[in-house]
Amino acid sequence: MTANQEKIKKLFLEYLETIEDTSIDKKALKNNALNVISALTPAAAKNILESDKAQNPAEETDPIKEADPEEVNRIILNYLLETTDSEGIPLLYRPITAGGKGQTVAKSIIELVDYGLAMLNAELRPIFEKEHKKFEKKQKKTEQERQENEDNLRKLIFEKYNSIIKRLITLLWDKEAAGSVEDSDIFTPETLISVIPKESFILNDKVNKLLPIIDVDGQEQPLIVSGKKAKKELTTTILLSYAGDNLELKGGKSWTAYDRAVHNAVISLWEAGNTYFTPEMVYRAMNGITADDYISPTAVADVEASIEKSRVIKAVIKCSDVSAAYKKKSTATLDAFLLEVRKATVKAGGTTKAAYCFISQAKPILYEYSQISGEILAFSPKLLQTKKAVNSTADVIVIREYLIRRIEEMKSPRKTAYRQNHKIKYAAIYSLLSKEELTKDKQKKTKSHIEKLLKYYVGTKYIKGYEEYTIGRRKEGVIIDV
Repeated sequence: MTANQEKIKKLFLEYLETIEDTSIDKKALKNNALNVISALTPAAAKNILESDKAQNPAEETDPIKEADPEEVNRIILNYLLETTDSEGIPLLYRPITAGGKGQTVAKSIIELVDYGLAMLNAELRPIFEKEHKKFEKKQKKTEQERQENEDNLRKLIFEKYNSIIKRLITLLWDKEAAGSVEDSDIFTPETLISVIPKESFILNDKVNKLLPIIDVDGQEQPLIVSGKKAKKELTTTILLSYAGDNLELKGGKSWTAYDRAVHNAVISLWEAGNTYFTPEMVYRAMNGITADDYISPTAVADVEASIEKSRVIKAVIKCSDVSAAYKKKSTATLDAFLLEVRKATVKAGGTTKAAYCFISQAKPILYEYSQISGEILAFSPKLLQTKKAVNSTADVIVIREYLIRRIEEMKSPRKTAYRQNHKIKYAAIYSLLSKEELTKDKQKKTKSHIEKLLKYYVGTKYIKGYEEYTIGRRKEGVIIDV
């Protein structure tokens, strides 16, 4: 090792001794980290050390030893990749000037380890599935053949991991070598293999329900999240803000019910084990369709615009009340962007498309919050396959998700107040489609979509029936018979 690599190794090992989290395999982390350190180019090692020095130019205490072990797996590479200096160069490509936001040596190495392992998992999954099928076909394998096969797989793992780490080092920490490395070297058609969700998810806690009406303005907003029968009132405070002031976002800066539907589809892909995803994969997950179904460029563009919006909205959720009430070992404050994903442009099948990679092993922040109370609805993707009844426009996607959310609540065995109400108000759905009052034509079209979807669900026996109800002469909504 070079002198700089030895310095990095020393700093990393010192940090490793401070980690008390028993869920972290320190031995495996150490082995992987030493492998990464040995692969660092001279320029990369210099950049890492200078970035750490710039981050902590005159600290009396050792910032590495004081780092929070719970934050080890929170990868912050996306912030540094998206943030550039006055010359337009990403901060990771050059030493960071004093006062800039850099990374400590130990975290830089751990992030490369985590990122590399996530990519390795995505690349090897199809290979291992193929090898497993071979084993099933040839049951009478000799012990020698099995050993040879295992040795070959170990060799493949080692070679692929080293290859990934070298690509990441040159891409992230060595500007001179980065010129020959493109995102498409990392995001390849092979790594973009989709794991189709067997279950679809809707985050159903009060924060997620109300998110489309919460202003993204950097102001703290307390929400009473306990039900009517709760022993005491529980409050969660949420703050939403954009990462930049001069953002031009398709569909405006508010986070809409459509954005929530896109986010729920991303959670479904996450739970299915996808490390990488494309807007097309998200759209399929939103509609329960397969790769054979046609997706219009407009639909893909709408999904991509929504993902981009979630990448730049930062959420701070103070949830100590809820964590204590549900006896969950969660941090008192969750702080992250709605989606922490890395973006690349990939050439696949003769076309250029956007692709995203989760850059952290930590769950997306809204999902992590939902898991505290366990208010997450899981249902069959078949409920999303409604193209025989009505085309999946953006409005239909929002209406359908709301209907499924309410029907699943009605079917829920949990003893909650909302189970007593089988009414769905038209006004509630209108408010999701627009903050302004809908025109009469738009209201009529929305009612038509609702009726077509409910008729379809009756035909598939998802619900027993429904009927419209009125107050006076005014048609207010529908009553669902589950």
